[in-house]
Amino acid sequence: MEENSSVKEVGMRYNIHPHTLHRWRREFSEYENNTFPGKGNKKMTDEQRENERLKKELRKAQLANEILKKIS
Repeated sequence: MEENSSVKEVGMRYNIHPHTLHRWRREFSEYENNTFPGKGNKKMTDEQRENERLKKELRKAQLANEILKKIS
């Protein structure tokens, strides 16, 4: 946020509703660098992102294990 400016002033300057600026600030405090992940991507904390990566890795390992059992 611009120093010494209220949310209302910044909103008026950039034509952004103050509620939107408040939401962006709240989301940034929760998700930090993952606040704006891009279209189609979930907002996640770093810990949530790591959990998803580990779950995916586990699913791949389980699938590989099942395939090896079938061919043995």
